[in-house]
Amino acid sequence: MLKTVEYSRAKKTRGIAVTYRAGNGSNYGTCPASCELNPSGCGASKIDVDYLDAVLDARPVKGVSFTYSHFSPLHWKRKLAANKTVINYSAKTAEIAAKFMRFKVPCVVTVAERFWQGKKKQSVNGALIVRCPAETIAGFSCADCGNGDPLCARLERTFAVGFTAHGASKKKAADPDQRAVAMPVGKRRACTGLRQPRKIRTKPTGINCAALFLDCPRVQ
Repeated sequence: MLKTVEYSRAKKTRGIAVTYRAGNGSNYGTCPASCELNPSGCGASKIDVDYLDAVLDARPVKGVSFTYSHFSPLHWKRKLAANKTVINYSAKTAEIAAKFMRFKVPCVVTVAERFWQGKKKQSVNGALIVRCPAETIAGFSCADCGNGDPLCARLERTFAVGFTAHGASKKKAADPDQRAVAMPVGKRRACTGLRQPRKIRTKPTGINCAALFLDCPRVQ
C-alpha cells in the first residue's frame, strides 16, 4: 500500500508532504524479517531496490526530503548523495547509532525518557544524540525544524536524532530485554491525516518526508 498526503496533519510532520508505505497484504511485508520492531515473524529478505531508487530521486526542487530504514546501511549507504533524499538508519540502540555514525551514516534512534536526564542532548561512546525538537517545543513540527533544513534531512551531520518512546512502546524501550512492538503503517496510521491540528500550512514548505516509512514502521 502506498498513501501520499500533500499536507500532513500529524503532530510531528504537520504541514509537510508525507508518504506511507506498507507491504502487499501485510503492514510488515517490506520490513526486514530480522528487525526487532517487526512482531510478525516474517518480512522482506532484501530491500526493494527499485523503490529505493525512486525514493532517493524524490527530493523536491528547491526543497529537501528524508526517510528512515531499518535495513542495514550496507544495502544503501553507497547510494546517498547531495541533492538526493536522505536515508536515516533507525538504529536499535544509541550504541549502535554511535557505531554507524563513525562511518558517516545518518542515524536516528528511539530511546527511553530516562535517557535524556532532563537534557536535550546526550553523548554515547563519543557520539552526540540530539533530541527531536518537536518533543520539547510546543506546536513544533518538521516544517519548523532547522529553518527549512530539518535535522533528519541533513546528510553530512555529526549527530544522531533521538526520539523518545511513548505510548505502548514506552515500557519496552526502557527494558532492553523486551522485543519492541512497532506501530503498523496500515490504514490506522495513515488516518492521522484526518486529525484537525491547531494550525496547518496552506502553502508548500518545500519539505517532503518522502516515504516516511521506507520499510519498517518506526516507533515514535
